[in-house]
Amino acid sequence: MRCVTGSPPPTRPAFTNTIYQAVEDNELSLVEGELIVQTVQEDTDWWSGTSADGTRSGLFPAAYVALIEAPAETDPKLEPEADAPPPPPPPPLAAPAIPAVPEPEPEPAPGGVIAIALYE
Repeated sequence: MRCVTGSPPPTRPAFTNTIYQAVEDNELSLVEGELIVQTVQEDTDWWSGTSADGTRSGLFPAAYVALIEAPAETDPKLEPEADAPPPPPPPPLAAPAIPAVPEPEPEPAPGGVIAIALYE
């Protein structure tokens, strides 16, 4: 059924789900997985459309395509949602660890050996 209000009927893209070989001159042959644009429902069983590259157009059986769902329209009366606050800044980078400076070894006493005891 065509729209007679003077405005063009709504169109939606569709993907073909099987091969269809046109029988009449006004039909569009389909290749499986092909994108069809500007699809218009002519009646319950037939759609018309154009190939994605725009080189072919015509009628094809509705059962041979799957319409691509249009995103849901937003209500223009609704206020747009407030922008989310920006994320917090990342934590500051830790200063690189400074290796411990070893204590200087004591000078040996004149005439003797020094022993250092290490305890845990």
